[in-house]
Amino acid sequence: MKIMKNKNDKLQFRQIGKGFVLAQIEKMVGRVLTQTFADQHERTYVKINGELTLLTAEHCFLAAD
Repeated sequence: MKIMKNKNDKLQFRQIGKGFVLAQIEKMVGRVLTQTFADQHERTYVKINGELTLLTAEHCFLAAD
């Protein structure tokens, strides 16, 4: 049975670890250590610039467990 998502569905996050995201900031390329979180739907998010961003295949991410 598939659960339908509702617009009022509140996401609940829990911290699951840390990792590195490849970042390009003002012509400087490097790795940024960030916290990782999971929601109740088991999707992974990373904290970038103070905001949670859904981790996708476009991100270069390396877990640091």
